Amino acid sequence: MPGSTANSSGSSATIPSATPSTSSSGSVRGASGTHPVEAEVSRLFAAYNNQSRTRRPARNTHTLSTYTHTFCCLGRKDASTVPSRVGKDQLQRLGLGDKRLVFRGNQDSSADFMDFILSTYPEMRDAGGFELLKISGTTHNRNLSLIPCPNQGYSVRYLKDPAVFINNSTIYIRPLQRNLNMENLLGSDSPVSLQRFPRQTP
Repeated sequence: MPGSTANSSGSSATIPSATPSTSSSGSVRGASGTHPVEAEVSRLFAAYNNQSRTRRPARNTHTLSTYTHTFCCLGRKDASTVPSRVGKDQLQRLGLGDKRLVFRGNQDSSADFMDFILSTYPEMRDAGGFELLKISGTTHNRNLSLIPCPNQGYSVRYLKDPAVFINNSTIYIRPLQRNLNMENLLGSDSPVSLQRFPRQTP
């Protein structure tokens, strides 16, 4: 159509109505001295380049992000309540219990999160997996509730989701299939007795 040219989406961009001039090469140029097609291509590619430049910092920030939270590793697969003060002290002596951990890596990766947990609590490697729990209801409640595991596995991004309702609460890590081997953790000369780790019932 005279006076207009089509852009990449099929719509038309109106060209100024100034009388076009003809260069020595015979091409038609507008009043600004730029060929209409060249102007449109420059406009489209300028927008694309600006969009690409704004995306790069986001990827770098995502890769270098950190996540700090308090975790507590439980020893039994049937644990369903918050350990007592004495119980927490015993877990602490075994290298379990409350720890303020800092995650560095891809917050969307369940594999990175699993490596993070297993490197912190290597005893969990023989547990057949693990589950994450949080305090159910108010902070004065000692009952623990399961944090549902998404199909792709736990990730930091998932745990930070407000819909999961973790906020600053301690995240409890529970063995999935097998209790942790307390005897190996205690050692033969440890003053902590296994009898002081009673079975917790739901």
